[in-house]
Amino acid sequence: MLPLLGLVLVIVVAMLPVLLARRQEPPGGRPDSGSGGGPGKEPPPPTPPKAPSGGVPLDHAEQSAMRVRDHQRLFDRLPRRLRRPAREPDRVPERH
Repeated sequence: MLPLLGLVLVIVVAMLPVLLARRQEPPGGRPDSGSGGGPGKEPPPPTPPKAPSGGVPLDHAEQSAMRVRDHQRLFDRLPRRLRRPAREPDRVPERH
């Protein structure tokens, strides 16, 4: 009997917020008094962005030698470095 009572209590506690939330809504979607039923007051227009505040002006940046605008990596676009030539082995004098 005690486990059944505990289960009922848990279900009631879990469902109580749902039942209370439904009661607070106006029945039938009735608008508040004094309201024309419209969407309400329009939000204010967005304010324009403010100018940057002071600071030291930066020098003009130099353009990069290469611009990457796709999925390739910069490393893949760089020219390959030339390999150093292998050193010739020291010659051993031959005897006849």
